[in-house]
Amino acid sequence: MKKYLFVFFFISANTFFISAQNTKIDSLKNYISKQKKDTLLANAYNRVAKEYEYINQDSSLYYINKARDLSLTLNHLRGIAISYMYRGYLAEDISEYDSAISHYTKAHSIFEKLGDKASIAEQLKLIGEAIRYKGNLTEALKYFLKSLAIYEQINSKHGIAGIKYAMGSLYKDMGRIGKAMEYYQASLALYKELKLPIDYANLITAVGIIHNMNNNYEEAKKNYAEAKKIYDSLQYDNGLSNLYTWMAITAYHQRDLNKSLNYFIQSHNIYQKLNSTSGLMYVYDNIGSVYTELGDYEKAIEWQTKSLDLALKVRGMDNIKYAYEMLANTYARKGNYKNAYDNHVLFVKYKDSLLNENTAKQISELDKKYETEKKDKELLLKDAEILKQSSKIQKQNTERNYFILGIGIMVIISVFIYRSYKQKQKANTIIESQKKEVEYQKLLLETKQKEVLDSIHYAKRIQNSLLPNEKYIQRVLDKKQK
Repeated sequence: MKKYLFVFFFISANTFFISAQNTKIDSLKNYISKQKKDTLLANAYNRVAKEYEYINQDSSLYYINKARDLSLTLNHLRGIAISYMYRGYLAEDISEYDSAISHYTKAHSIFEKLGDKASIAEQLKLIGEAIRYKGNLTEALKYFLKSLAIYEQINSKHGIAGIKYAMGSLYKDMGRIGKAMEYYQASLALYKELKLPIDYANLITAVGIIHNMNNNYEEAKKNYAEAKKIYDSLQYDNGLSNLYTWMAITAYHQRDLNKSLNYFIQSHNIYQKLNSTSGLMYVYDNIGSVYTELGDYEKAIEWQTKSLDLALKVRGMDNIKYAYEMLANTYARKGNYKNAYDNHVLFVKYKDSLLNENTAKQISELDKKYETEKKDKELLLKDAEILKQSSKIQKQNTERNYFILGIGIMVIISVFIYRSYKQKQKANTIIESQKKEVEYQKLLLETKQKEVLDSIHYAKRIQNSLLPNEKYIQRVLDKKQK
């Protein structure tokens, strides 16, 4: 059972509500069929690709390529970046971490050109996680710290919560449990503040897992109980399936086998409801292991055979190998050494087959990596050309806008000058008219004055003609005196 204990934590990340997801995909496809070839259609292609990620990778890749090609045609940089990011998701899902890092880096480069700090921080986080899965924990931490710095700069509480969750998991991998708990607690506080109950419950489960790893089972059970209360209230089966598995593992470690079996059965029922093939295979094996420990070998073989049949059906080489290993162990415990030997032989066969397959896969991946890098270089050249054209168009648009603005300012100034000229002309006309009026009044006054003076002079002449002059008067006076 030990080989399966920690697998369940990762299953939950890849298990979704299939029926609800198919409904969403159908809705998106219906939207796509009615949409013209624009950025909205490119975005819809990316959304369908994301929904297909855990259902059908081929379909997901098909829609990613459609989104990227249309985005390239439309020079829709955000659409191109998201396509690269989703392509990184697919690569990471199948453990092709170098390819994932390459795609995340391309997305990061485009988001930098767009100045989208939140998306830049997200790509740094994704690159760090891929590096972490490769085992380079110190290098991964550098990317996480860069991501955290940007999230803090833009005050994105959701981003800070997510990156601190990731850093907690990284410190857990480093064996620095105290540091891991410190970051988990910080993340928990933010998720609680943001009122994101599912994220909060997932993190509470992760804290419980750390307690389980430290053999602190009572604390682990407290965390599980808190998470279960949230999952139950939200009827979140995906979280419950993972939680029941860890509750079963903790009970198994405490040697409470009946309780462990009960939790595994509850987990099995949810995986069956969700139609999760991977979840069912692992839970079949673990139920079988618990029955083996209980000494009920027939029940153990029954459940382990279910796991083998399902693994053979889906051609899951790892699962087939583990199923034969578990069956060999159970038959040996039962004392049926022939069947134990037969199953062990098949276990070794599939183990060797996997080794050969991995070697062939590594050679194939090297060839694929060469081809991918070649295509990536071509795409980068194409992207560079698009970005160059985009910059050129942007420059032309800026120059055109400045030209239009200049013309507008000139028109406004011309109108202002013309209006000033007309106003001045009107004022000059009024002044000229007033001047003429003044001159006219002056002339009229001078004419009146002349007439008055002429009248006075005329009267004086008449008066002078009627009155004797001084000499005459003097002669008269002289005569009288004599």
